[in-house]
Amino acid sequence: MNKIFKNNTSIITGSAGRFGKIISNKLADLGSDLILIDNNILGKRNADILKKKYGVRATFLKLDLTDKTDLKFFTNFLKTYKKIDLLVNNAAFVGDSKLKGWNTGYLNQTNKTWDMALNINLSACFYLSKIVTPLLKKSKNSSIINIASIYSFLGPDLNLYKNTKINNPAAYASSKAGLVHLTKWLACNLAPKIRVNSISPGGFYSSQPKNFIKKYINKTPMKRMFKKKDLEGVITFLASKDSSYITGQNLIVDGGISLS
Repeated sequence: MNKIFKNNTSIITGSAGRFGKIISNKLADLGSDLILIDNNILGKRNADILKKKYGVRATFLKLDLTDKTDLKFFTNFLKTYKKIDLLVNNAAFVGDSKLKGWNTGYLNQTNKTWDMALNINLSACFYLSKIVTPLLKKSKNSSIINIASIYSFLGPDLNLYKNTKINNPAAYASSKAGLVHLTKWLACNLAPKIRVNSISPGGFYSSQPKNFIKKYINKTPMKRMFKKKDLEGVITFLASKDSSYITGQNLIVDGGISLS
């Protein structure tokens, strides 16, 4: 494998989650050293695996990105680095949360879960990007990639959720829409040194009910859901010099479901 990110350092938030593991594994495979952030200590195991498998530096930090003390600790931690090449804002409060007032109908969605989603999915990206920006400016190929969602620009098709226990919380869609606009705002403010783009993936296979998956696939022109290889490809492209003239864009990777 061509180590196109050798001598690079990448920060990935939500590194212990499904997308976080895919992203960190791909970047390590391409030679990047990693700073892996998650509030789940299990993320350390992933860091240890990547170090052994790819021979890269992989540092795990257990952080709450909404906590001021943790953010201050992270700011001080970064003082040991001369540059950062990539920040992937991947951590998210997502639709499979079991928290009361989240995965439920609109009238039962709570202010508490709304605030949590906005804090993690949007505010934390603002805070972290601000902290890392001075080090990103010292890289010759730096970028920020924000992981958004097709629901950042689409209203939910409620028929997909009929006869399932899955819901589409307002806070998830609203926070991801805000993240896409933050992407554009940052792109204007951080150019030309730092590129900022977002990715809006379609539905990912995640133990959903069979009737949901069937309806989703039938609605999608590519007749399948979002896969690991799809995320790997777009992350590699946006982080590399192949996309050096692309900034402020929301790359939609949804198999065409947003076309219908």
